[in-house]
This record gives sequence, C-alpha cells and structure tokens, in this order.
Amino acid sequence: MTRANEDARRSHFNCAKNMKPKTLIIGAGIGGLTSAIALRRAKFDVEVFERAPDVKEVGAGIALSPNAMRVLKHLGLMQQVGERGTAIKAAVGYTWRGREISRLATNLMDVPSVCLHRADLQQVLFSALPPDCFRLGEQFVDFTQSAG
Repeated sequence: MTRANEDARRSHFNCAKNMKPKTLIIGAGIGGLTSAIALRRAKFDVEVFERAPDVKEVGAGIALSPNAMRVLKHLGLMQQVGERGTAIKAAVGYTWRGREISRLATNLMDVPSVCLHRADLQQVLFSALPPDCFRLGEQFVDFTQSAG
C-alpha cells in the first residue's frame, strides 16, 4: 500500500469514526425503546417513530429473566426496573388440583428475575431517552436512503 493510499484510508476511517449514523426505529414498544437506548449509547443518532400519539399504560404483567436484567444493567436501568417490580424467588408449577410438581429457584443468579407491569418497564425505558428523538403520532410509511 502506498503512503497516499494509507493516508486516504486513515482519513476515511477517522471520518467514519466521528460520524453519528442516523438510525430509524419503528415502534416505541419495549424492543424499540431498548434498541434506541443501546444505539444512542453507541453514539448513533436515533429517531423513534410511534403511531400512537402518546405512550399509554397498556399491557399486563411481564417477567424479566436474568438475561433481560443483565441488558438493563448494562444500560444503567436495572435498579429503576427493580424498584418498580418484584423480584421472583422461584418459578413453581402446579397440577390442575393445586399440588406443586416443580420448583425452579430464580434467585440464585448474579441479577434478579423481576415481575412488573409492562407500562412500568416502558416508562423507565421512555424516560431514558431525550424527547427530541421521538416522533409520536406519526406512522412510518416510506424510507429513501440518500448518499452521504
């Protein structure tokens, strides 16, 4: 590789390293919000489109496994989620007559398993992002990539 080619490659690398790629996320559900948080932490410019005009308290209770809690820990949100939920000590299976037939301890990991309302998790995730990255009340219809 010639010196000029090496300099050009290095210049291109430095330019690309300093760019903040634009990323569009469709949907402000749990997956979309978690993705947006992770991408922003990786210096991506993120825009989240949500068809609903606001984020409402919908859904039911959900359980977050240790793997999910590790992701939230990495994003700095595990404590907030844990405070809004309840740690699960065990998963217990019963017969239709109510007799216990299995028990799996869930409190033996490095992070807890947690049950909470879906809306509580969504609110923690939503509040971890700046308001200017949301496009609420807008349905994403089309995408055209431009040069650059």
